[in-house]
Amino acid sequence: MDIEMPGMDGFETTRAIRKKEDGTGHRVPIIAITAHAVKGFRERCFEAGMDDYLAKPLKREQLFESMNALDDASRGLPVQEPITLQEAEEIAEEIEIPPTAEVNPVSILPATTAAAPVPVLEPAPEVSPSQAPTGVAAPVTTSSASVINRDELHTNLDGSIELLEELFEDYESRCPELLDDIRQHIAAGNAEGLQFSSHTLKGVVAIFGAEASRDTAKRLEDMGREDEMAQATELFAQLEREIELLGPEIKKVVEGGW
Repeated sequence: MDIEMPGMDGFETTRAIRKKEDGTGHRVPIIAITAHAVKGFRERCFEAGMDDYLAKPLKREQLFESMNALDDASRGLPVQEPITLQEAEEIAEEIEIPPTAEVNPVSILPATTAAAPVPVLEPAPEVSPSQAPTGVAAPVTTSSASVINRDELHTNLDGSIELLEELFEDYESRCPELLDDIRQHIAAGNAEGLQFSSHTLKGVVAIFGAEASRDTAKRLEDMGREDEMAQATELFAQLEREIELLGPEIKKVVEGGW
């Protein structure tokens, strides 16, 4: 269960599911997935009715360990059938999701790809995006190692080139849409939209070990959350350049292997 979702967050969704289960004898295992690895957040997840908590970036081993620990059969509980579309709609009606919210089915990963051509940049001292001030764009480095972390990518996908091909295809098809969403939110001064679109893009690039673009998307997400968008246009230009560099690097692995 992703904690940060438009319309209703993971806490609200979990409470609605638990309410729906009252008196049925069934319990759907719910694992919280969030980037907020801060003290006290795990307790909030449990109070909302979640069964476990995992911090992003998500590791396969951690997810499998959590799923195994929550196996209904091992606890002697009846196995819960998957929720139906009608039941999901009933839950949505009960908690009154705003009509403007778009709730998409959860896939293993959303995706993105190139936008405008990359301008020629003058050499500059390397600065980690996470170290740069929130409103200041950090220099974009162009070495392969700075664009993707191959070791992290290999670990995230358990060395599967087939899975990488599927994710990259999805990445290429959705990138223009995601980038355009962020661009429009910035132009409209829509802080909430910027927060959620940047959050989505952050998750997309993280699976590829794209640390620079992940950190830049995170900073845009923080700008939206704090409603401080004065420097968002400049930071978005940096994100576009980083995404432009990312696609070719992933393609190298797809075509050439590890």
